Amino acid sequence: MSSSTPTWTLDPEPSEPLPKPPPIFRIREFLRYFGVSLLALLVDAGGLFLLVEKAHWHYLPAAVLCFTLGSLVAFVLSTVWVFEEHSFRRWHDGFLAFTLIGLVGLVINTSLLWSCTEWGGLPYMASKGVAALGSFGINFILRKMALFTTRASSA
Repeated sequence: MSSSTPTWTLDPEPSEPLPKPPPIFRIREFLRYFGVSLLALLVDAGGLFLLVEKAHWHYLPAAVLCFTLGSLVAFVLSTVWVFEEHSFRRWHDGFLAFTLIGLVGLVINTSLLWSCTEWGGLPYMASKGVAALGSFGINFILRKMALFTTRASSA
C-alpha cells in the first residue's frame, strides 16, 4: 500500500483530532442546555407557584425572585456541565456577564408574564409557560456567543 493512501484502523485515538463543529451548533451542548433549562424552569415555575399559592405573594415579585434563582441554577450547571469552553477566566466575571444577559431574559419573561396575564386573561402559570418559551432561545444564543466560546488570544 502506498504511503499516500489513507488507512482505516480501529485505533480509539486517531493520529489527528477530528475538527470540532462550529461552536454555536454543538448539538450536545444545546441538549444539555435544554435539560439544564428545564431544571431551572422547575425551580423558577415551582417557586413561583409556591410563593403565589402558599405564601400569597403577588405573581410579579415572586416571578422576579424565582427567575433569579433559576438563573443561578442555570449558571452553575452551564459552567460545570453544559459548555466545554469558557471565555471568562474567573467564575465571578462569568456570573456577572451571565446575569447581565439574564436581565434581557428577565425583561422578556416579566413582560410576557404580565401581558399574557393582564391583557390576555391567561392564568399566571400558563403565562409563565409562554414567558419561558420567549426567553429560552434568546438566553441560549446570547450566553453561548458571549460566554461559552473559546477566548481570543490576547497576543
